[in-house]
Amino acid sequence: MCHPAIVMGVGMAISAIGTVQQASAQKTAGEAANSAAQYRAKVGEQNAAIARGNADRAFLAGRQKASNKGVEAAASKARFIASSAGQGVEVGSESIDDVVGDITGIGALDQLTLTHQGIREAANFNQQASNLAAGAALDRVSGQNALINASNKARGTLISGLGKTTSSVASKWGNFANTPAQGTAGD
Repeated sequence: MCHPAIVMGVGMAISAIGTVQQASAQKTAGEAANSAAQYRAKVGEQNAAIARGNADRAFLAGRQKASNKGVEAAASKARFIASSAGQGVEVGSESIDDVVGDITGIGALDQLTLTHQGIREAANFNQQASNLAAGAALDRVSGQNALINASNKARGTLISGLGKTTSSVASKWGNFANTPAQGTAGD
């Protein structure tokens, strides 16, 4: 039969090991949550960079479309003038000038519309980039908070386990101290 002190010591050791394991698991869980949050933050930052690139491309594409529309309007104007002149219409007449002015005005309006569309699309991509960057920052903070929370839980578990073990030892030691010794001369 085992001596009560040995049994008590084994019980305390098992309790301490369990407490340390629980604290270690809490810390590991916090580290995993932080790693996941840092990964999400990196993905968010990459997506924000992509969105900023898309904004630049959308702006430049809008400008290019507007420029192409200007060339197209100038070509339409030239074709109209050449066609009118080929039909014997006086090129400087008021009716020809009105049509040429309309072609020019419509071309300019189309250019402005395309430029505005490019600017609006770029603004949308820039807003998306800002949202993604803010989400990435939030993920980073979330990961840091997970580490802090896990460390606090692990410390709390260790302190609580130490307190329970100490209380258990004190209780059992009191019972052990009051137990008559076995195998004494009076038996």
